[in-house]
Amino acid sequence: MLISQHTDGEMIARAIDRFGIPTVRGSSRRGGKEVFIDIVKKLKTGRFIGFTPDGPRGPGEIAKHGVIEAAFKAKAIIFPVTYGASRQIKLPTWDKFVIPAPFSTVAFVIGEPIELTGKESAEQREELRLLLEKRMTAIGEEAEKLAKLG
Repeated sequence: MLISQHTDGEMIARAIDRFGIPTVRGSSRRGGKEVFIDIVKKLKTGRFIGFTPDGPRGPGEIAKHGVIEAAFKAKAIIFPVTYGASRQIKLPTWDKFVIPAPFSTVAFVIGEPIELTGKESAEQREELRLLLEKRMTAIGEEAEKLAKLG
């Protein structure tokens, strides 16, 4: 999982570590080039990398280019994934970070994959970025509905 090197990223990295998920620490502003190269190498070996597509600074729900560019370089498939919770705590942050409330129902939704061949033009990659954004929004709404039904 790609996690920011900031202090809030440390809290998230510790939580993710409890699930046995390794992290890659960095962002577009801190160690970006080295982290990007590391991510592409991992993707090329068949490893999965989790991204927060709207980046460390937002704006929220607007996908950045990093996910598409890493998948392009690695000729990888993107699986949009998100979750919804029946009861949640929304933090007062730019991204309105959601923490499922204790004992709430949580629904995870995986969207239709987006496959990159490494031959896409810059224009096609921008179209794929917009497609990723659209799919993330759609599955986010679906996850919220499913969690509330739960």
